Amino acid sequence: MLHHIENVTLFFNEALRVLRPGGRVAMMEPYISLASWPVYHFLHPEPVNFKQNPLDWVEPSPEREPFDANQSFATILFEQQYSSFQKKYPQFIKRYHRRMSFLAYPLSGGFNNRSLLPLKLVDKVLARESFLSFMSRLLAFRILVVLEKKQVVPNKNEEFLEKQE
Repeated sequence: MLHHIENVTLFFNEALRVLRPGGRVAMMEPYISLASWPVYHFLHPEPVNFKQNPLDWVEPSPEREPFDANQSFATILFEQQYSSFQKKYPQFIKRYHRRMSFLAYPLSGGFNNRSLLPLKLVDKVLARESFLSFMSRLLAFRILVVLEKKQVVPNKNEEFLEKQE
């Protein structure tokens, strides 16, 4: 869903507002690797634009289509520019980060097409993916990221003042 959001900054600001401490945002997003780039770039209708900074404020556009997207957002935010994300959103802790789906996702046909992967081969394909996980930076098609809003730890001075009242 993140790659479909026009203003990513607005999304994360709102997530921080509504999440309780310890609340989480889980995102399964396109991952742009050496293997996935040609598929996403040439065979998928949504663009891959590494020149767009997902953390830049974007004025809402009335001409924007609901499914306009930039499939590179998660790769930029959680791989290439994660330090910028941390600086802007220190209230988030990255609890989970995994590149995945080297074979299963492209063979599944994605979300719109018929699967090329017979059900009887799913376990074997997933076993191959597990074996090849050390090459995920080069092969992955998807990325799973889980962010958690930090717990609020009271300042010792605040605790002391509360006890005095």
